Amino acid sequence: MFERTLFERLANPNAEQRTDDRIDISIVIESVMSNLRSVFNTRQGSVMIRNDYGLSDFSDLSLMFRDAMAHIAREIKELIQKFEPRLGDVSVRHVPDDENPLALNFRISGEVVIGDRAESVRFDSELGHDGYVRLRS
Repeated sequence: MFERTLFERLANPNAEQRTDDRIDISIVIESVMSNLRSVFNTRQGSVMIRNDYGLSDFSDLSLMFRDAMAHIAREIKELIQKFEPRLGDVSVRHVPDDENPLALNFRISGEVVIGDRAESVRFDSELGHDGYVRLRS
């Protein structure tokens, strides 16, 4: 298990090198969040070597809104399980917004396992009208 992804290590090989066996959990969580942003903000089918990478286009789901939230939550969970192995025991649920009932807000919960310890994490995601997914911890 690495604190940063391969591409993060290649882009900045000298960043915050560990001097002991302790892993800084905040670095791992930030790296996980960064990777999830990348996955969620890529449209499925746009990565030639991995056609299943990224979120689907949800514009067709508006016709079946009642089932759309469960469908989107399921897809988000499947993407996390495929493309972010550092996050385990994942659950994704829709978070209704009374002021904006058409909002696509989801809470992602799970745990990051580092060595012999597990750290619970929670991310809130919002699919904006511009198609961009905002993710915060």
